[in-house]
Amino acid sequence: MVDILCHMENLGERLSLAVGGVIHQLRSDAQMTMEDLAAQADVHRTSVGLIERGERNLTVATAARIADVFGLRASELLAMAEFSLDAELESPDADRNR
Repeated sequence: MVDILCHMENLGERLSLAVGGVIHQLRSDAQMTMEDLAAQADVHRTSVGLIERGERNLTVATAARIADVFGLRASELLAMAEFSLDAELESPDADRNR
């Protein structure tokens, strides 16, 4: 049971990093600053940095507001992060990253 909980915690951390990475990439592609994204998504400026670094978990409402800035639904944002995470886990270096 402890192994399962540890795996779930690690997976949660990895998903937070993946979500943050997707948001960072979307923001960079849109040539937006953190301040721009924060203002448009009605999120505090420092929260954007914490989210992008995977240091703060998103609420569903915040995910929806951030996704909306990029013309996405929250489910699409999470799907992009899951795809990124799946690609990472399937890479040849995956065992070294775990």
